This record gives sequence, C-alpha cells and structure tokens, in this order.
Amino acid sequence: MIWNTLLDPALSGRLCLTLLHSIWQVSLLIGVLWLVERCWQKNNVERHYVLYITALLSAVLALPVTFALVDQTPTEPVAARPSPVRTEALPSLTDMRPAAPVQNSPVISEPLPVKDSLVSEKQTTRSTVDLSPVVSKASPARRSQVWLWLAPWIVACYVAGVAFMLFRLIISSIRVQRLGATAEQISAGPLVNSLRHLAQKWSLKVVPVLARSEQIIVPRVTGILRPMILLPASAISGLTTDELELILAHELAHIRRFDLWINLLQRFTEAILFFNPAFWYLSHRVNMLREYCCDEMTCQLKLDSTSTFESRVNYATALLHVAELVRHGKTSGDLTTLAASGKSPSEIRRRVARLFGESLQEPLPVSRGGFIGLLILGATLVIVGLISPSSAQT
Repeated sequence: MIWNTLLDPALSGRLCLTLLHSIWQVSLLIGVLWLVERCWQKNNVERHYVLYITALLSAVLALPVTFALVDQTPTEPVAARPSPVRTEALPSLTDMRPAAPVQNSPVISEPLPVKDSLVSEKQTTRSTVDLSPVVSKASPARRSQVWLWLAPWIVACYVAGVAFMLFRLIISSIRVQRLGATAEQISAGPLVNSLRHLAQKWSLKVVPVLARSEQIIVPRVTGILRPMILLPASAISGLTTDELELILAHELAHIRRFDLWINLLQRFTEAILFFNPAFWYLSHRVNMLREYCCDEMTCQLKLDSTSTFESRVNYATALLHVAELVRHGKTSGDLTTLAASGKSPSEIRRRVARLFGESLQEPLPVSRGGFIGLLILGATLVIVGLISPSSAQT
C-alpha cells in the first residue's frame, strides 16, 4: 500500500521536486557557513562545530517543510489555454432575405454570393481559432506525460539508494560489534589507571572498557551504551606510555562529548541525502571539526604540569608516531584516511598543522566515486530541467 502511494505520479513528482530543492538549500547553508568562518576566524573550533551540526540538522528538517510548500495544484500553461473569441451571430436566412417591396418603388434584392462569402469567412476564422490551442499545447502536454512517467522511477531509485545506505550502516555496526567481541580486554596496568583518572576528571558516569585488537591499526571508540576504546597492538608496542595516554585522552573526549550519538545521527542523515554532494561536503566538515574539538580537549589537559605549547608538541609527536605506524600497516582503508593521497594533505598532517595555527591550502577532495556521482547528478538535473516544465506539477 505504501509502495503504491509512492508510485503515484503526483506524489512522486512532489518528492522529486523536494529532493532537487535540497541541493540548492544545502549549498546555500554551506555558503553562509563559509562567510561566518571568514568573518569570525578567531572563534574556537567548538562554536564552528555547533554551527555545522546545526546546518546539518537544518538540511534534513528542511525536507518536510519543502515537501509541504511545494505547489502541486494542476496548472495549465497560458499558451495552452484557448483564448475566448468574441463571435457575432451571423444573419439568418430570413434576415438575409430582401425587404418587402414598397409601393411605387423598385424591388432591390441582395445577391446570394455575398451571404456565401460571409459564411466561408466565418468558417475559416473559426477553424483558425480552434486549431491554435491544439498546436500550442501539444509540446507541453507531451513533456508533462514524460515527467509523470519518469518521476516514479526516480523515486524508486531514491528509495533503493536509501535502503542501500541503511544496509551499509547495519553491516558496519555488525562488524564493529564483532570487532569488540574479539578484542582482548586490558583490566590492569598504567593505561587503565590513566583512563580511570581521566574519566573521573571529566565526570564520566561510565568508565569505558580498554581493549587491544590485532585487526585495527588506528585507535577507535565503539559502543554507544557500553563504550569501549580499542587500541591497535602496534600502537601499544610502538608508542610510549605518555603518548598512549594522550591517545586515550583523545578517544575519551569523543565519549564525553557524546560524539558516538551524533555520529549515528549523522549516518542516518547521510542515508537520507546520499544523492546530495553538498551534504557530503557538509558531513565531511563535521567529521574534521569533531576531531579538532577532541584534539583541543586533549591539549588542554596539561599532563605532568606542562605548558599548553608543550602539550601540543607532545600530542603532535604522538599523532605523527601513529601515522608512522599506519604507514607500515596493511589496512588500505585506514591508509586512505590517514596517509597522504595525491596533492591533498593527510588527516594527520591537517590535524598537526592546525594544532600550531598553520593553514593548509588544499583543493576540494573528490574521489573517483564522487566524480561519477557528480556526473550522474548533473545529467539528472539536465534531464529533469528539460522534461519538467512548470505545468508538470499535477
């Protein structure tokens, strides 16, 4: 029943217009955020993160509002409407008859060909008036029919894309749960003591579980209700205790800031607006700012009574050591995330440069899949622009 409703041409066209409007809406949000960042560059990264999260939620909440505002009342193009024609009644045959003769006057009669010429002229005018609206509305009607046929297919592709993105999210969650189940828990040692001390300092109600895993090469946090910090075995053996404490502080900052919940919400919004390249850029900026916020919290701990600058140097050194371990790893996915690719600086280099206030100028990263997606989106916009006239909102 729901599928039959979605395949309704009027509802499908309305949904397609809503999705198309979301492209310029998200692009406008990004432009506003860009101006805000340029005007208030000295604001802390936490405020920028809040702004981007607000924009991300606004982009999703704008969908039902746009859907409600899209006008779907059937309208007829002006060119297709037959204009009213003023017609005058033709004289009848009785009116065309000659008047009764007057006494002592000659009989005057109108010739019959005059009446025939009037009738033929009226028929020609009437045929011209009747044919004009048919010719004018042939092309818009055909385009409207094509749009009504194409809109349900676009909606079907969109629903399939959302289902695929949700399926990927479910598979990723299952893999993370299996990863946590196979990890070896660390129940004692200096790292556990440091983790408990940091959790108490940040007033965390639940102390996360600390574990090591052979299947990862970058530290990560898993679990929303029962958080767990996973450390790669290479990091435990290749980093010093102080560097591991800084890495633990960064991962613990994600838990304190409820980033796991926000990340889950972000994944759902990506599934809804998966077709929108502007939204993917917005989500990418949220991910970067989230890491920057945790870096700032880590550097502000001032471990061992060190200064802020020394804390940044120590933390940057730990990040570079993690990047060095990743470079010798075998997981291509983590290498893509952390190592340098082409002319774009790596995630580690970007985070280290920001710790010391250095700006990195880099082109907008567009992968091969993203480039293909932009081509498909551009072709779709061109087709819809050619097929969907303003009169197709039926």
